[in-house]
Parts: sequence; structure tokens; C-alpha cells
Amino acid sequence: MTRMERHLLLALACLVCVSVLLFLLLSQLGGKIPERPALPSFAFRSFKSVKTAPITELLSSRIYDRLQPATNQANPFYSIQLFPPTPPPPKTRKVEVVYQGFFSTSHGEKFAYVLTNNALLIGQVGASVVTNLNIADMNMAGLILKDPAGKEVFLPFNTKQNLEVPVQ
Repeated sequence: MTRMERHLLLALACLVCVSVLLFLLLSQLGGKIPERPALPSFAFRSFKSVKTAPITELLSSRIYDRLQPATNQANPFYSIQLFPPTPPPPKTRKVEVVYQGFFSTSHGEKFAYVLTNNALLIGQVGASVVTNLNIADMNMAGLILKDPAGKEVFLPFNTKQNLEVPVQ
């Protein structure tokens, strides 16, 4: 069966279906169009006349003479929306610190390698690592930092830690 024959068969099948539906519709109606139903008296009208001024008056230029500029009204081009106050700046910030070991000189002085925010610091005991944290002690296990209040922070060897320090 060719493509053309399949299309002709499909068209013939559609014609038969439409003919059957038309026959069923006409047999149900008894061969005549039914009368329109009478609407009750309280039914709404589909069209209501609107009383307005004549179109010529609406389109005349006299209407613009009566217009006056608005006073004491909100300007539609500027927002009157109030925004919340800006929050206060943060009092602390986070600093990423990694203790990478130490070395000692021939005189016994120890120097620590500390990576803070991708900047390498080489310092001895008492050196400032971040804002208010100074090196207190160092060994193979880790580094001890002290703040001015005496609170100690331990940094293990080669482990990233986030420290919260006050903003300067």
C-alpha cells in the first residue's frame, strides 16, 4: 500500500465518521431546529447602555483647558518606598590560617611558617600573625597563638583553620 492510498483511506474514514455524526444529530433533533428557550423576566441584559457625554465633546481640545497640575500629591515617577537602615559593619572577620612548620637557628631561635589568606609569614615567638593573635609557642605538633586577654588558640600542623578576629 502506497502512501497516497493510506491518505485516501484516512480521508474516507474521516468522511464516514462525520456522516455518522451528522445522521445521529439530525435524528435526535427530529429533522428541525429547536425553538429558542424563553428567558425569564429577571434575566440580565447582555447589553447595557452607558450614558456619556457626546464623542465630539470628549475629543475636543476644551477638555485640556480644565486640567490643572496636581499639587501636594505623590509623584508617580519617584518612589516613596522607605528602605531599611543599612546594618552596622561587622565587628569580626574570618581569616584562614595554616601552620606549616618551623625551623630553628644555630642560636636556638625558632621561626614558624604560617600561611594567612595565601600570604606566607615567617616569624618567631611574639610575632603578630593576624590582628591581635601573636605566636606564643611552636613545636612539631602545632602552633599556639595568644591574644592580649591571654586566650590561647592551637593550630595543628598543616591543617586549615578559620579564625575569627576583630576588624581593624
